[in-house]
Amino acid sequence: MSGMGDGYVGTAQDSLRIRRLEKQREAERRKIQELKTKSASDKGQPGLLQFGSSTSEILETAFKKETVGLVTREQYVEKRVNIRNKIEEEEKEKLQKLQQEEEELQLQKRKKRKVKGNSRLSFADDLENGSEEEDEENSENLSVLFNS
Repeated sequence: MSGMGDGYVGTAQDSLRIRRLEKQREAERRKIQELKTKSASDKGQPGLLQFGSSTSEILETAFKKETVGLVTREQYVEKRVNIRNKIEEEEKEKLQKLQQEEEELQLQKRKKRKVKGNSRLSFADDLENGSEEEDEENSENLSVLFNS
């Protein structure tokens, strides 16, 4: 759509609408490109980009990013242990958050059940009172029958 003089036949309103939509599409393309560049710069963080990779691969990539040049054996072991501890702590925090969210959902479900369970009919008291009176009459009739 480089130019409207390329055989396009339509009203001025149509051409204005086409230009407006082209501007919207271009803005969306820019947003998508910004998100792509932002996600490319965040590759060091664990997440969807490392989904499916084993913990040893995650450990290796984190270790490579923190280690520059030659290191002694002691430094190597120390950094390796520190990175492993960081990853384990992050996993524990994630598990705790998931458990807390699950507990909150369970509490909400219980509250909903309680609210539903407490609903009564407006004439439920009448039914209960009537059934108690009937039960008393039935028990009196049975006692009379068994006593005689």
